[in-house]
Amino acid sequence: MTDQNSQFFAILTAVGEAKQANAAALGTPWTFAQMGVGDANGTDPIPSRTQTKLINERRRAPLNQVKVDPTNASVIIAEQIIPESIGGWWVRELALYDADGDMVAVANCAPTFKPLLAQGSGRTQVIRINLIVSSTANIELKIDPSVVLATREYVDTVVVDALSKLDFKHSVLVATTANIALNGLQTIDGVPLPADVRVLVKNQAAPKENGLYTVSSAGVWRRTQDADTSVEVTPGLFVSVEMGTANGDSVWQLVTDAPIVLGTTALVFEMVAGRTGINAGTYSVLTVDKYGRVIAGTNPTTLAGHGITNALRVDVVSQQLPALAAPLPGGIDGTGSGGALQIREAQEVGAAQTTLDYAPRILFHWQGLKARDLAMSNLGDLLWGSNLVYHGGNFSPASKANLASPALTGTPTAPTATAGTNTTQLATTAFVWSAVNTYATTVTASLNLKADVATSLRIGTVSRQRPILAGPIPAGADNGGDGAGGAAEIREVQEVGGTQTDMKYAPALLFNWSSKFARYLKMSSVGDLVWGDKKIFTEGNITDVLATVALQPNGRALIPTKDGTPLYLQWYEGPISGAETVAYPAINHPVPFPNLCLFAGVFTRSTTGSTLSDQMFQVEYWDRLGIKVFPQWFGTGNQSLVKPLIFAIGY
Repeated sequence: MTDQNSQFFAILTAVGEAKQANAAALGTPWTFAQMGVGDANGTDPIPSRTQTKLINERRRAPLNQVKVDPTNASVIIAEQIIPESIGGWWVRELALYDADGDMVAVANCAPTFKPLLAQGSGRTQVIRINLIVSSTANIELKIDPSVVLATREYVDTVVVDALSKLDFKHSVLVATTANIALNGLQTIDGVPLPADVRVLVKNQAAPKENGLYTVSSAGVWRRTQDADTSVEVTPGLFVSVEMGTANGDSVWQLVTDAPIVLGTTALVFEMVAGRTGINAGTYSVLTVDKYGRVIAGTNPTTLAGHGITNALRVDVVSQQLPALAAPLPGGIDGTGSGGALQIREAQEVGAAQTTLDYAPRILFHWQGLKARDLAMSNLGDLLWGSNLVYHGGNFSPASKANLASPALTGTPTAPTATAGTNTTQLATTAFVWSAVNTYATTVTASLNLKADVATSLRIGTVSRQRPILAGPIPAGADNGGDGAGGAAEIREVQEVGGTQTDMKYAPALLFNWSSKFARYLKMSSVGDLVWGDKKIFTEGNITDVLATVALQPNGRALIPTKDGTPLYLQWYEGPISGAETVAYPAINHPVPFPNLCLFAGVFTRSTTGSTLSDQMFQVEYWDRLGIKVFPQWFGTGNQSLVKPLIFAIGY
């Protein structure tokens, strides 16, 4: 019997629990389709998760509404309407069925009698189930609007919600122009506000407070019904402003991008239509915003006012560099068909004046000095100031001699200087012959008696002169092997040619430091360069020192390089590994690298041949003195059977 101690609730059945879990795991939708009502044969039913049907089902029909509770996201609200033409029984038990026809939820309720209209007391009855589920993410909330009834409340709510979600909102009376306190009656944009009018708030210091509000006469303003949830405040929202000194008769748009969380996201509104404060008129310079609206206009009278920075100004020094080009190819007949710039005579007097005062000219001005200009006379001559400018038409360089290093032709003559003259005066052939003849008559066997002894090289004595030599012709394609080039030639001893190949006959340069003659720079009979008795390696014979080296447990090799820094290679074995618990020591290179070890790697070498070991080596670090490796055990088999084989490169 139902009394004040009775409990009423709704639960998922075992089938419903399984279907919800499966939908959540697979990410597939799950739908409630119908609701069943029954009278439980007059008993007080207790819902059980093992139920698969009602005790005594009286009616099963499609749901007219299924939604998530707006105040609790874990609650599903399912609703069915029983029309006045159906009834005549008690309602004590309820059930929900999915699209497959399975009963997935069951509930009990306080007994209520559903009369028939024929009984004289008919009514349309709404039955709702509030069902708590673990997650509503995969429950598809949909109904078939063609087969269900709807309550007046539902219809009103849906219509209001749909209108509220439209981007174009009902107009507001005014729009703010500054940050305001959102409470009480105020005057905004020159308009006193009565209670309950709509206002566009767009200038708050905290932009998240912006939006559409309803004015309260005494308390805090509230957001308008059509813009008080996040789904109603969407990017692109439009609102018209009716009144106001600055914003009256304008349209504003919300330009904040999604997602928008009302009360958290900063809301930014921009005017897209309306007055911009620019008076009607004609303007030569306009400022246009991103919506194509003119927001400023001026009529400047200067180039700078028009934003022109690459034009030349009259009577003002300009630092622009004009780049000009002739409109037509230039002729050389004086027709004026070409030329990037035309300079006319003063006052364009034409042939009426021929004096230089009227000459077309370019004035050169340096700190007040204006004494020079480039002008054209009426005869076509070019003048610098009053001086004629020489050019190919009035001056022939071929008929003139340069002051510096003149190249004379024909048989020029000059005054002959007196014998013994030692100046920069020109020396004629007569002067030269006289000087040479006098010198020849005084020659002796000793160079020491001559005036140029300080600039001469002498055999058998040390000379501190430095001869400067140059090859007579360029070297051949084989880099001089044909003897075609070279500033100096060193021959083999006694010019023995091919009759002697011994190094004592080699062409050589002797180096002497305090009577030490231990080193010669020689060329062997096969063309190698030798320092003393050691062959010098070049790109042509470097392979002689790069011969293959047999791999031994320990070894090293040297590779000469072009810049003179040799590259050293070393390979060697380290000590045999111990047991897993024994620390492995650092290994020194057999020969430390002079500067730096560029690379050191390790291989694992068996000491037994065919017996396998569960060990291998890894590198921890290296430097020019040595390398630190450690054995890695990766099994439980044999140990202490391997050595590290190190390979290192450095210089």
